[in-house]
Amino acid sequence: MLATQTLSYLHPTISLDKNWYLATWIVSNTRQDAPDNANFFPGLGYRTDDWWTEALMWKQWSKKRDTWGIDGRFGLSNPKLLLYVELGITLATRDLFLFVSSEYPMGKKWKVGVETENFRRAQGLFLGAGPRLSYVWGKFASGPVVTTLAYQMRRNESDIIQLYLVIHPRL
Repeated sequence: MLATQTLSYLHPTISLDKNWYLATWIVSNTRQDAPDNANFFPGLGYRTDDWWTEALMWKQWSKKRDTWGIDGRFGLSNPKLLLYVELGITLATRDLFLFVSSEYPMGKKWKVGVETENFRRAQGLFLGAGPRLSYVWGKFASGPVVTTLAYQMRRNESDIIQLYLVIHPRL
């Protein structure tokens, strides 16, 4: 069976100086055969010309549960490789989340790559990996607006077709 998932990300940042910034992620997650959820990640980030990292608190609301967690993110960007790594843990249940994506730019608008999304929960280990294709629409408030289509082959659950919309305004 094949499931569908849509994710909307709003990632505004507010510069504090040349490198430090306040970071926020607001995420809407709608998935077939799973509880929908909304997420809020406030925190602090540090960026250079080639990489960035963020330390965040995490609040998730869903019909199944409301939970708090901590989350760390790292991004690397150069002309030949884009890398994104996210590691999160829920505080109450100690569930772990690891997401890694790597993309190769195919010109200014298109990127092709792979992603892996993995969870460790009390019910077991949930692993997923597959290809992704991204399109950069342009910029909004000096940050990119990107749509990504991904296909994840999943272990212990249905494979997923995912559609992401990510907006990164820099304020």
